[in-house]
Amino acid sequence: MRLQWNHRGRYLQTYNAVDSQLVYRIRRDTLDVKTQYQFTRRFSVYLDVNNVLREYETGQDRGPRPSQRRVLTPGFFGGVNARL
Repeated sequence: MRLQWNHRGRYLQTYNAVDSQLVYRIRRDTLDVKTQYQFTRRFSVYLDVNNVLREYETGQDRGPRPSQRRVLTPGFFGGVNARL
């Protein structure tokens, strides 16, 4: 099992002399879980879950006001690995 955590802080994306028109990218913390189980030397299965915390994929604030948000729901990916 592997846990992947990624942090991006809030930062200024576009400057403007008017404070209410400053554009900031929102902060984002994501957590991904990756698992794998080895049955034999040749066969294994895996299950990956991306964005476990249901964080926003992207977003902006104009001044102190939220202006845009896009939610990325958790993604589930699984499969079987086979070696010849």
